[in-house]
Amino acid sequence: MRGSADGCYNPFSRDFWVGALDLRPLGLFRITFGFIVTVATVDCVNILYPILSDQGLLPRAAMLGGIVRENRFCVFDVAGPFWVTVALWSIAVAACVALTIGWHSRLSSVAAFVLVTGLHERNLLAFDGADNVIRVLLFWLMFMPSGARYSVDAVRRAASGRAPITHAPAFVMRLAQIQIAWVYLDSFMHKWGGGNEWHDGTALHYALGLGHLFTRDLGQFLFEQAWFYVPGTYFTIAAEASFIFLIFFPFFQPWLKAIAIASGVLLHFGIWATMNVGNFSYLMPLTFPLLFEAEWAARAVGATRRLVGGGLTRVYYDGFCPLCRRTAALLRGLDPFGNLALVDFRQGGAPDLDPAALERRMHAALPDGQVVAGFDAVIRIARRLPALFFLGLLGELPGAGAVGRPLYDRIAARRSLDHRCEDGACALPSAPPERSWRDRLPPGLLTAATWAVRAGLAVLLVGCFWFALPSDATVFVPKIQVAGRTLFPGWKRRLPAMPEGFHGLLQEIELWQVWDMFSPNPMDTDIWLKGVGTLKDGTTVDVLHGLDGGPLPPPTPRFVFNRWTKFINNLAYTQQAQLIEFGRFLCREWNNDRPPGRSELNTFKIYREQRRTPAPHAKPVPWGEQVVWDHHCF
Repeated sequence: MRGSADGCYNPFSRDFWVGALDLRPLGLFRITFGFIVTVATVDCVNILYPILSDQGLLPRAAMLGGIVRENRFCVFDVAGPFWVTVALWSIAVAACVALTIGWHSRLSSVAAFVLVTGLHERNLLAFDGADNVIRVLLFWLMFMPSGARYSVDAVRRAASGRAPITHAPAFVMRLAQIQIAWVYLDSFMHKWGGGNEWHDGTALHYALGLGHLFTRDLGQFLFEQAWFYVPGTYFTIAAEASFIFLIFFPFFQPWLKAIAIASGVLLHFGIWATMNVGNFSYLMPLTFPLLFEAEWAARAVGATRRLVGGGLTRVYYDGFCPLCRRTAALLRGLDPFGNLALVDFRQGGAPDLDPAALERRMHAALPDGQVVAGFDAVIRIARRLPALFFLGLLGELPGAGAVGRPLYDRIAARRSLDHRCEDGACALPSAPPERSWRDRLPPGLLTAATWAVRAGLAVLLVGCFWFALPSDATVFVPKIQVAGRTLFPGWKRRLPAMPEGFHGLLQEIELWQVWDMFSPNPMDTDIWLKGVGTLKDGTTVDVLHGLDGGPLPPPTPRFVFNRWTKFINNLAYTQQAQLIEFGRFLCREWNNDRPPGRSELNTFKIYREQRRTPAPHAKPVPWGEQVVWDHHCF
């Protein structure tokens, strides 16, 4: 019989992998991770036209003509007209929202995976490591029962009278936990196997020298502080190297897990405070709930109780009314803290209230003794439920009652009564018999299929590790000596190259990944692009940042992440085919629909302005420039 995975920390135990695991951390993870996925997808709105559409700087004809890799699946490849791109992006945002709130969680997770990965694959130059984390975790999320807790699906289940799903086999959740921890271990391996900067403690000095790319004001200040970069560099290395071991060490848990999570949060807070590296600083801490103990997740969710206040609100409804019974069941599902006591007044539960008034309107007896009815009761009830709290606030805005009270009364006047209940009390909806396609399969076949899927997912995770390893990665067993005698001479071997077919499969299903951020050496050259153009009348213009036509934002990092920063960083070192398309895009932007009286853009050059970060205590070096592209519009 399968045991419990709760409180089981031994990775060599069967219960650790296939025991029943509490689903509250998974439910909280779905909310936090879904939220940042939604934000990251909405954040693409300002690049839909210039970077992700056929009218932008990488049309599909050029992209599919040899720029992108062969092994890819991208649903956005069907987007020709700009409105199709916008439509697909809108559906992607809707899928992410549905995943976050847990509405049809399995379907929404699949839709979010297909659409969000397609959005990324449309032009990878504008996306970064945070988007890679989103892509691979969306893959694993498709195989997890993410909607069982803290979700609309769970509320609908409770409203139908079915028992909640509290536990599920741990296997896929363990794989996803390992995936999160692997990000840090692989990043450490790439860093430590690189140059001396990560060994001598100067790596952070070079990383903070990128003032035109990533460094915030605080980072530029700390760049000048020699005391800071050595401990900061070694803390980064220690936090990344120890994370996976602290999470999965079988002893001293959950204290070691708490230390790993705390150090990870501190690491990402430091990155956020000093560098604008996109959503990565926000994303990784929001994946940590999947590593939580069930009690931690419950406390995190319970913290929202402070918003809705304490005390018991008694809600009186008409049990003869089918709509009222369904509403009562829905409120019960939305009440994780037990703030509501739902009472059918037909069963004699409201002796001090007028039965005629109770039949016309729902009533709520508040903790302070006040009794409100109708729309006012609905608003006060909403204020006691986390999922409806902000709707309750909206209902208290000036003028809301003038619309809400007549609307409530109109609906109440048209409600129907179940006259079959007149001789006895009506019960809330009973649970329908639960049958799924699994129930129709022979038990042996279902077990075999389950283990086959698990084996396939495990192989894919191992493939992810293999894909992400440094090119010179080796496996070794150290020499073993006892009392001067060699018991084992040791063994060391460089890992072979991944088979081409397996490599292509991981790319095709969007599990490709390499966590080589700021490694093997930290980026030590600050850059920005300068575009000098000449109009037909001889006027010189800034084709990149000009006020009347330049498409790029200013060449300094903003507090809020802008995907153009990542795009420019990649464009500065990209291949010729993409520079050709970028040049054509600039010509179209300047010459189509230009203001009256302005001459057409004729030629321009794009320069990479660059300055190498000086070594610690060395004098700054001057800026230099290199021509990246020379383009003629005519």
